[in-house]
Formats: sequence, C-alpha cells, structure tokens
Amino acid sequence: LYDKNIGESKTFWTEVFEDLKDRGVKKILFLVSDGVSGITETSKEAFPGVFHQICVVHLVRNLKKYATKTLSKEVIKDFKKVYSAPNKEIALLNRDEFNEKYKNKNTIYKYANKYFDLIMPLFDLPENIRKYIYTNNIVESVNSKIQRGFYGRGALPNKESALNIIYLNL
Repeated sequence: LYDKNIGESKTFWTEVFEDLKDRGVKKILFLVSDGVSGITETSKEAFPGVFHQICVVHLVRNLKKYATKTLSKEVIKDFKKVYSAPNKEIALLNRDEFNEKYKNKNTIYKYANKYFDLIMPLFDLPENIRKYIYTNNIVESVNSKIQRGFYGRGALPNKESALNIIYLNL
C-alpha cells in the first residue's frame, strides 16, 4: 500500500488522494478525520470543494484531557450542547453559555473555543446530514474490532491466516 515511513504528512496524503483519483474518484463531498497533519490542505487541493470535518468525538476526547476528573463529565455535557444543537443560532447561544461558565478555566476555555471553530461549519449543513458526518467512530470501531483479533497471537504463518482472523472478527 503506502510507505509507512512517510507518516501522515502532506506528502502521504497527496499520495493517498492521487491514488484515489487514479482509481476513478472524481469528487469527494465530505471528509471526516481525526485532525492528522496535512490532510485538510491536501484534500482541498486534490478535491476542491470538499467539506472537511474534524471528528467531534476526537475533539471531545481531547477536551476531556484538559479538565479534572470531577469536572470532565460536566465539561463534556456542556460541550455536547453546542455540537448537538439543532441549528447554528442555538449552538452559538450554547457556546456563549459554555464560555461564561468556564471563563475562569483558562485551558478548557482556550481549547473549547478552538474546537468550537472547528465544529461551527457543520451547522452550514442540514441536520439530517450533520448527525452522520460529525464523527469517524464507525470506521474506528471496525478497525478496533480487527485489531482485537490479533492480540496475543504472535506471528501468523501466512496472509490467509490474517484474513481469516479479520473475517471472523467482523
């Protein structure tokens, strides 16, 4: 597939998107990622007009790191009021309430507002589409299920063994 030594740089994503074009992909409407470097700029260069969304679940996980254990549930609940709002106006009101509540929690306030900027473009889309594209967790769930099948197995004798494990876990 791709050279693992490249990482997830702009060069890596350019190669990925060029490969997709070579396979016949003409346009990408929506792209949801976990915010890896290089993907936003490269996706827009390769497929102008693509709507790129940072996975909201990843933003929530990141925000949780900046709150104390006792405060984290409340922070996440208040943050969810913003990204799950039915429209942009209510999201902005909820954002203002969040900011008022956490204005003295400098790190939470700083990162939450950075994440709000990443979330707000979602509200330019219809609600029935928005709820399906704000996360890439479905893909991550499948990948996790595949990985669990390999825990504690050591080396496999051949490629078919690996494919059988993947098949059985899915």
